[in-house]
Amino acid sequence: MEGATGARRRTAGSKTSTIPTAIVATPATPATANATATDASTAATAGATGQQPRVYDAQVEAALIAAQLPLGATLTVDHVPAYLSFNKHIKVGYRRPMTRWECIKSLFSWHNESINIWVHIFIFALYFRLLLNEVIAGPIMPDAEHAARLAAAEIAHPHHVHRDGDSWATDYLYALWDATYFDRLMALDTLDWNRLVSLFALSFIFGGSIIYHTFMPSCRSEVSYQRLLNFDVFGCVIGTGGTGLAFLLYGFKCQHPFFANGVAGTFIVYSIYTIYKALISTSAKERFGAIGTFCAVRFVLGVLQYLPKIGYHARPGALVFHVLGQALLLLGGGINALRWPEKHSWVRFGRDPVTGDRLGAEKAPATARNTASAASATVANGEEEEEEEKVASPRGFACVHGVGVVGHNQQLNLGNAIDYALNSHQLWHLLSMVASTCAYFGALHDSLDWREVVCDA
Repeated sequence: MEGATGARRRTAGSKTSTIPTAIVATPATPATANATATDASTAATAGATGQQPRVYDAQVEAALIAAQLPLGATLTVDHVPAYLSFNKHIKVGYRRPMTRWECIKSLFSWHNESINIWVHIFIFALYFRLLLNEVIAGPIMPDAEHAARLAAAEIAHPHHVHRDGDSWATDYLYALWDATYFDRLMALDTLDWNRLVSLFALSFIFGGSIIYHTFMPSCRSEVSYQRLLNFDVFGCVIGTGGTGLAFLLYGFKCQHPFFANGVAGTFIVYSIYTIYKALISTSAKERFGAIGTFCAVRFVLGVLQYLPKIGYHARPGALVFHVLGQALLLLGGGINALRWPEKHSWVRFGRDPVTGDRLGAEKAPATARNTASAASATVANGEEEEEEEKVASPRGFACVHGVGVVGHNQQLNLGNAIDYALNSHQLWHLLSMVASTCAYFGALHDSLDWREVVCDA
């Protein structure tokens, strides 16, 4: 049966595959290729007359299939490769296969990665701007001006090196409501290595995430996707390690240098080991275990570093922000691992995610808009094989698993709103943004404490 449903194909040791006649009927010039690729009736006529479809290599095949969809078209989870559909509960909103340039242009279309990308673009721009300010503006401030600003801040909100008993708690709670509490933070205008390392680490985290989520559709194999994912994982570990190294070195000024440097050196070695473990992990569970253990070690070392500063100098501000940031990261990771809320059917309002119709209602007649038919292709490894290709939706882009079937552009409806906005991964991104802000405020407190604390002889 060769027509609109499919085409017989014989292969003998070759890795080539056949374009389904529903997509390509006859070879054509570039001027007519698009019309030929999208005209199913012409394909059916060609099949009826016995005309054989041409054989193309994988790259041409992918280009022809992808060219049929506009840039803003989205696919269902059944029409993308398994390595790009790791969350089965997000049903729609996937981008079609794209070139790298098309991935960049897709930033301005609506899909299920839009919020992930733009949230991190915003926070990356903020941290990168602060990083530039730290590098450029910090060293050029005259010492006299800096000293004057610190003196003015001290008059507005004087600090005490030593406090009696538990009075620091009252002072700290009061400071949270007193606007002048931030005067000394804003007076930190000269170059500070603690803030510099922290801002670089935070920028690295979100920069890697932007690249990963933007260029996912350009991956044509699991190997290329794994490389892109490893870059994102590398950025996460480097960023988390960078912020941790900053507060281990600058968390407590009065710590013995041998102890502080020893802890920091051990942490650097363990960070390198975590990067190695995360990059060789073969599953998300192994990767999560390596990074989770790393975060736990970072947390314990940080608490040990801050306890003397709190006990002797009554300065809990930095620890509060660092612990809050760590808690938000753990909360976001748990939400992402549990696939909440998209895993629970009630969030879809009892509607089909593709059509938006209420589940159980009488289905509308199938139309060309909500159905897609094509042939699945099987490549024989050195053996002659003959089979009739059936109407199916094989998983994978065309240049990955033979011929792939593309979905249609899904409209936002009550059934799939959770796929586009506020699903588990997007909640994790939002929480990570808030957690990074906490880490930055913790770094500001560390720098402030480093300058103001007077160590006992």
